[in-house]
Amino acid sequence: FATFFESVWQEHHRGLDEYLHDVLGLARNYIGERYRRPIVERTYNVPVDIFDRHLYDKAGVVLHMLRRELGDGPFYRAIKRYLQQHKGRNVVTLDFQRAVEDATGRNMDWFFDQWVYSPGHPEIKATYAWDDKQKVATLGVRQTQDGEGVPNVFRAAVDVAFTVGGKRQVERVKLTERDHTFTFALAERPKMVQFDAGFSLLKTLDFDKPKDMLIYQLEHDDDLAGRLDAARGLAKHTSPDSVRALKKAVQKDGFWGVQVTAARALGEMKTDGALDALLDCVKVEHPKARRGVAEALGNFKDARAARALTRLLDDAQSYYVASTAASSLGKTRQESAYGPLVKALSRESHIEVVRVGAMSGLSEFRGDSLKKARKLVTEWTEYGRPARAREAAISALAKLGHD
Repeated sequence: FATFFESVWQEHHRGLDEYLHDVLGLARNYIGERYRRPIVERTYNVPVDIFDRHLYDKAGVVLHMLRRELGDGPFYRAIKRYLQQHKGRNVVTLDFQRAVEDATGRNMDWFFDQWVYSPGHPEIKATYAWDDKQKVATLGVRQTQDGEGVPNVFRAAVDVAFTVGGKRQVERVKLTERDHTFTFALAERPKMVQFDAGFSLLKTLDFDKPKDMLIYQLEHDDDLAGRLDAARGLAKHTSPDSVRALKKAVQKDGFWGVQVTAARALGEMKTDGALDALLDCVKVEHPKARRGVAEALGNFKDARAARALTRLLDDAQSYYVASTAASSLGKTRQESAYGPLVKALSRESHIEVVRVGAMSGLSEFRGDSLKKARKLVTEWTEYGRPARAREAAISALAKLGHD
């Protein structure tokens, strides 16, 4: 609940996009965990074993899904009832489920069984086809997840969004089987199609869409989740029009999270055109977006990238931009990077982030600068140096000692 309500606070304080971006981040954190277990788990070696990304991040997303399933009014009435019934007492998960059912009149066994008492999440492979003669869009949805205890089928209701004739058309579909084929009669070929519009379902999604749809979606979709999906999808297309679309998103999108994702997509391309685009974006206004550009530039072992990162290393507005620039500067493997990184070690910053970034950058050195980088980093492991900088130096030394 604390994790979930941090996201709710973002919605209250900064708007819906910040809320969705926060929830999507929780989903990515959980999916990145190397194992799968139920949220409610009674088998563990020591109590701390269950205080993981499942208990916090996944459970936060499950509360988000419950909110979407019930609607805001019933959801908050259920929470109020839960608090009133159990104030000052110990509770178990079933107490919360019963409060939800009492407040809404709905049986929620199916929801808690698959999301709380079972491991895993749906792993979805989606396909799209358009029949121009029949004016019918076909969406195939297959759940491919497996594993011990993982449900063969996750039940869910999700929105499928199309843009037809310049207007957004949303259709709700229900997932009840392993394989579904949904058909939609539309007036004309849609400019865009999005599965799970607005993000109501914790999942992994493999959905290859035509490039023109991705470009249109990145520029025109009002839904943050859709623009993020489009930016990631375009990373697989290295054509000039894809690069232009991503560059425009980095420079013009109204939300920093999309700017960062578009910059990362350009970084994944690793082409000369993508590097040119990123170099044109280094002065983007939002500091989190500049940080995304700095991160992406670290994918290029190129002198031009190193020069741009050296300038970003002096960012006076954000310590975190400077920190990421330092880390990426080392990844360019340019000998010219050594001096600016040494200089960065003299910079005071919030929780030592600039020095931590500089240590990360120095840890990437090979060749002629390896020995002097190792000597310098070793000096920063000594007692009396700032604690966070020492920790970063120890990690860097492990990489520099590869031989």
